[in-house]
Amino acid sequence: MKHVNLNSQNSVFMAITENKKSRTLVNLIGVPSLLFVMWQGGYWFIGVFTALILLAALELSDLVRQQKGNPLTYLLMAGLIGLIFAQLCEGAIDQISILILVGLLSLCVEIFRGEDKPLLNMATVNFGMIWLGLLLGSLISVRLIPEHGFTITVAMFVSVWTCDTFAFIVGSKFGKTKVLPSVSPKKSWEGSIAGLVGAILFMLILFYNGAFGDWLCLTDVIAIGFITGGFSQLGDFAESLLKREAGVKDTSDYLQGHGGILDRFDSLAIAAPLTYLYLQYMSLI
Repeated sequence: MKHVNLNSQNSVFMAITENKKSRTLVNLIGVPSLLFVMWQGGYWFIGVFTALILLAALELSDLVRQQKGNPLTYLLMAGLIGLIFAQLCEGAIDQISILILVGLLSLCVEIFRGEDKPLLNMATVNFGMIWLGLLLGSLISVRLIPEHGFTITVAMFVSVWTCDTFAFIVGSKFGKTKVLPSVSPKKSWEGSIAGLVGAILFMLILFYNGAFGDWLCLTDVIAIGFITGGFSQLGDFAESLLKREAGVKDTSDYLQGHGGILDRFDSLAIAAPLTYLYLQYMSLI
């Protein structure tokens, strides 16, 4: 007769229950709070997202420490603040100057630190400046678009979430053909395509309900849907690649039940800059 470890089963059940409670609590508090700072814009949005970007820098540093690196976290965080400041104060100093300065400082410090993995440490600081400061940091530029910043920011966020939801539901039920099993074993082509379709449909619903007024045409809306539902998935794969190398499931437990900042905003690190570049290229801002 097979014996069942009831204590073990109870522990698993309690862990799952606590995880669901944590996710629900984060959703109840986090989503309205996020919508509030989007609505307020200005210093509210800048302050909250600067804090999130700095927390993401801590997560990136922790991933590298899992691989025996020891990056200059505080230099990275100072550089990220500099990039955001340069973005807000055009003319005072440009972002290229900040990148050059931080790159030189990381090089000089590593020469004298005597760490075992100087290349990994320097690469982390400079990659973090680009990934978190320029790419994820472009969320601030999107929100600061005159007149339309709030609308396009909310549309972009919800479109990415819609993509994730459609991809998860369809992928869980019908996903058979894996996209990149060595990077993210659970992601399938069926789920990815469903996510893309869901994101475009959401953008079309907004368009036909007049959310963008005369600002965006049908082609623009579909193009942004492709960005938020298609290209944004590259951010998810990139972050999965980094976590897989570090051997961790989540980048942190900052967002109880949801993982870390990078886990939640990886797709937006691709969607935000590409959306901003598209709007610029099409002379819409």
